[in-house]
Amino acid sequence: MAWLWILGSVALLLILFLISSVHVSFSYDKKMKYKLRWLFISISSEDFKEKTTEEKKEEKPQEKKPEKPKSSFLKNLYKGEGLTGIIDILRDVSQIAQGALKYVFEHLIVKRFYIDISVACGDAAKTAIRYGQVCAGVYPCAGIIVSNTKCRSYDINIYPDFDDKSESKISVDFKGRVKLFFIIKTAVVYGLKLLKIYKNRIIPSIIRGERKGKKPANSRESQIKNNTVSDENNSKKKE
Repeated sequence: MAWLWILGSVALLLILFLISSVHVSFSYDKKMKYKLRWLFISISSEDFKEKTTEEKKEEKPQEKKPEKPKSSFLKNLYKGEGLTGIIDILRDVSQIAQGALKYVFEHLIVKRFYIDISVACGDAAKTAIRYGQVCAGVYPCAGIIVSNTKCRSYDINIYPDFDDKSESKISVDFKGRVKLFFIIKTAVVYGLKLLKIYKNRIIPSIIRGERKGKKPANSRESQIKNNTVSDENNSKKKE
């Protein structure tokens, strides 16, 4: 019976992990800050800054090594698939990415979504034009986020500042969460679709491109050798 308790506890822990949420926070006010948190694990922009500063201190001048020639991935893909084929592949990949984002957005719970933008260009006419451009770009994008997610609190405020000495200011605050189960499901389902495209279309195209790119390097040499061999055989026959 002990193994049943062990199996049940493992299954319970797995379920708790899957239904736990990944918390995402993003803010921008002259500086960009972000944080990802899942249970006791957290990754933030401050962690990366500390690592980069420590790495710069420990870095020492290293001798430059001769770079090895790398095989051109895109070149072989272009040779094997052509421009229209590459466009078809990019279209299929973009459709898969859109489907993945849409699925995650449907299960994303947005706790807070605030945007505050002050548009100032120093000239009233330029400010008015830029204000219209910013509104035309920001409001549709914000509408997509609000309409496709479970948004609990949001506020988008864009206003022109006609003061000659003022500068444009942007402030963004976003907080949301999504269950780990939906992230794993998205990665598995849409990752398999991408893997299928890579396996069935990209790899064969690269192989075809490599075959086309390989010039018969010894074609001229082989022709010369064949000609010399034939000349020798003719001379032997004459003798």
